[in-house]
Amino acid sequence: MRLHLLEHLDESWRHIDVGWRKVDTGFRIVKSLAEFADDLAREYLAKTEAARNEIAFNASATAKTFRVCLSLVVRAFAGLLPRRVGIPSDSMRLQDLIAHLPSHGERAKIWAELALRYFMAKRLDDGRRIVTEHVHPLLQGISDNDQAYRDGTIVAVAPALYIAHSSTAKDLIRNLPQPARDEAFHSIAEFILWKKPSSDPYENRGYHGYDIDYAAIMDIIEVVREMEQDDHVYYFIECIAQTLSARQFRDQFTRQQRAAITEHLKDIASTKFPDQRNITHEGYKIIADAQIAQLQRATPQDWEHLLARAQAIPNIADSGFVRAIIGAAMPKSESERRRKAFEQAVVTVNQIPSFYERIARLVDFASIMMDLEPNLAKGCLRTAMESLVKRDTSGYRIIQRRIVDLAYKLDPTLAASLASLADDAAASRECARDVESSSGDLEAEDKHYGFTLWRKSASASSHSAATGSVDGVGVAQC
Repeated sequence: MRLHLLEHLDESWRHIDVGWRKVDTGFRIVKSLAEFADDLAREYLAKTEAARNEIAFNASATAKTFRVCLSLVVRAFAGLLPRRVGIPSDSMRLQDLIAHLPSHGERAKIWAELALRYFMAKRLDDGRRIVTEHVHPLLQGISDNDQAYRDGTIVAVAPALYIAHSSTAKDLIRNLPQPARDEAFHSIAEFILWKKPSSDPYENRGYHGYDIDYAAIMDIIEVVREMEQDDHVYYFIECIAQTLSARQFRDQFTRQQRAAITEHLKDIASTKFPDQRNITHEGYKIIADAQIAQLQRATPQDWEHLLARAQAIPNIADSGFVRAIIGAAMPKSESERRRKAFEQAVVTVNQIPSFYERIARLVDFASIMMDLEPNLAKGCLRTAMESLVKRDTSGYRIIQRRIVDLAYKLDPTLAASLASLADDAAASRECARDVESSSGDLEAEDKHYGFTLWRKSASASSHSAATGSVDGVGVAQC
């Protein structure tokens, strides 16, 4: 038994793909064995030091810094691609830099990003050549014993594999376990939707739609049919519906194209929801139907029926959330009904017993309502922040930041007010803790209590990246 475990340990360690992770794991093994098996620990120490000497980057921080710099180099190199002004030596130098990464998977990710840059520059043959000559061989170089890392790498490079050759990419991805399989298909559909690699900054303003054409939507629909998890499927139904409903994109689709897309979405919604392995109630089906309803000029009775179905959902939090989504899908002609749906959703969510879930839902509602009912959105954010400051919010700083970010998009003055409210509450609690801990100490009078969570002129942390274009990028079918 002991021999079998040691053999399995050695085999697993030897096949770790990422060089710096292999070194770090080796030293951890040495530390674990030192107390019980001195000779074996010394043996692993020698192996680990040998592995460290063989690679250029043997520390995680250094390697990751180099990896990020490589990604920036690729992004800069992409500027040369549309006009074909690069010279062969540029490509050779980039290839030499990538080769320094001591990991098949990390090199595959960089090459895949470069391939996407070629696809975006409409240099399809060059992109496919990179996938064939570099990405595929590197994937094959990852040992089956490092299966989790291999699966994660396939997820990361899936968009490049798919654009280069869709049928072989789907065959490869279908063999992944869940949730990696859906994550890979999600990353493909998202690249088609955003026209950007995932490493590029992008602010998702889905309620304004996406600048994509009919062919791209049909490609996304084909990918969505491969997905199983309900949240992935619904996300793209919503993105497509919002695109077809957005005023600035209405002229991009003919009546026949709209009808065809709507029928595809109806078929997906009827076959994918509810997902018995995830959300078993009708929530996702209802909000998918709401997205489709806005494409079909639904009647007031249709919207009331959707709201009644939402009210029947047994989970309070989900019932309120579904009502808010239905309200957001309603057209301007239903503005009064939409406002009532939002108000009912807020009333429902305030009944949630879980403090964190209640606050999170209020913030979600603000995000949904901010373009349609800004005053209601402001009220949600104000209620959420006022509830938070009544507690020790040290564990809620991420959601506080999100509240301030959303508030800034609505009204910078509101953002400053909410940030100040959080600062004052935090300072008071810090002062109380310090006074309690130094009770009776007169020197405490000279101490400065309080701290600032954010500047009062808080600004949104995400900005839309400059738009790129992959219009005309084809997906190879054979």
